[in-house]
Amino acid sequence: MIAIALPNWPTVPGLNDFVRAGGADIYNLAGVIHTDNAALAEQLRASYDPLPYLKALKIGEIKALFRAKVAAGFTYAGHVYQIDDTAQLNMTSVKSDFNGGTVNAHGGYWRDAANADVAMTDAECLAFLGAAKAYKMGCIRRAQALVNAVVAADQTAFDALDITAGWP
Repeated sequence: MIAIALPNWPTVPGLNDFVRAGGADIYNLAGVIHTDNAALAEQLRASYDPLPYLKALKIGEIKALFRAKVAAGFTYAGHVYQIDDTAQLNMTSVKSDFNGGTVNAHGGYWRDAANADVAMTDAECLAFLGAAKAYKMGCIRRAQALVNAVVAADQTAFDALDITAGWP
């Protein structure tokens, strides 16, 4: 069995599927037998581009950051509020009631993430709903912009990309 270590390469799942070791010889997917391990290593180095794989990992990191932002909630007037999809549906429903002319559509309070009832007037609730929507949309837009930047990036731009910056 022969193991090939390629210096300065990331560990890439699936690379072992690209090269099968067989006895003392090494075969590639085209069935070509390589008995010169140095030549095979050079062929792999020349033909394998890790950037698409690294981009996929980075997009996964961006999605995880977005989920963490949503899970952490939205801070408004000293309270943290949930902004997950269920909370957003509730906010949309109350905003719709307000738009339809309902007075006190929120019942005079909004429950924060710690389950405390925070008293709000209609005007305060409308301001809160607008701020929560703006915050979540800012997170969505930042995640989309980062994914677009990753997809379009060459190696230099990819290396310079800071996915932790620019979030609301």
